Amino acid sequence: MSPSSTTTTTSLNPQPPQIYLNLPVSSFSASVSFYTALGFTPNRHFSEPDAIMMLSLPPLFPVSPHPSNPADNQAGAINLMLMTQERFKGFLPRSADHRREMADVRKMTQALFCLSLGERGEVDAWVERAVRAGGRGDVCKSEEGEGKGKEGSKEEKEGGNEKVEGEEVMYGRSFEDLDGHIWELVWMNPNMSAQEISASGEKGMEKE
Repeated sequence: MSPSSTTTTTSLNPQPPQIYLNLPVSSFSASVSFYTALGFTPNRHFSEPDAIMMLSLPPLFPVSPHPSNPADNQAGAINLMLMTQERFKGFLPRSADHRREMADVRKMTQALFCLSLGERGEVDAWVERAVRAGGRGDVCKSEEGEGKGKEGSKEEKEGGNEKVEGEEVMYGRSFEDLDGHIWELVWMNPNMSAQEISASGEKGMEKE
């Protein structure tokens, strides 16, 4: 579900691609507060009271070229549609003899949502905000570390920190929201080439 399915864009000013993650939540108001604390902006125009809430990650841009209320006519490249579990079930595929079940994300994980951030410090800031809002930090820990990386001079992978000859290639951490949906945050060194980043990731997988 996304508001873009009900709006039309002009060919002169096409919108960039957007993603809408539809997430079922057990406590609607608590989850809205949680993601608002992370920096998402609620949009009540594309929402249903006590059932669906759209939240967008800034920067925001107009959804339609001729809005009736410009303040509600905004979305981001990344948007969430938080839904009560009952409302979410109504969107699942079904047939005459079968209806898809909603997964219990406390017991199984179908997807890990990953955000690439522009500054290394933003990784820690996101996790800290999530923990303060009631989430759980560093849930995707490697066997070699505790989420955060350590300093080193040789090529290495320590938790969420990868280095090549002393220079950090990437840095990552993770958090879990109130319902168990897992988010990963990653920063990649802009001074590193794509080949160096790829090679670092492959060597890290070999060590695991």
